[in-house]
Amino acid sequence: MRKTDEYNTLIWKFTKKENLRKKMDKMGIISVIIGLVLCAVGVYAIWIFIPEVIIAVKGSIGIAAVIIGLLFLIFGLLIVND
Repeated sequence: MRKTDEYNTLIWKFTKKENLRKKMDKMGIISVIIGLVLCAVGVYAIWIFIPEVIIAVKGSIGIAAVIIGLLFLIFGLLIVND
């Protein structure tokens, strides 16, 4: 058997739909498990650090308010200039 035939056979094995589907199913299940674990760890961290989380959320709301205010200011200036 020539080397190219071996290579083509190997490529064929890895690109068969069944093999590819099995690999994708395994990756999907692994991704779901990892996602659930990370969500659980995140919820636990939020629960433990709830005062800091509240402060961070308040700060984020404040930053968003400042950015929206600046956008309205710029928008108003552009309208007044026209």
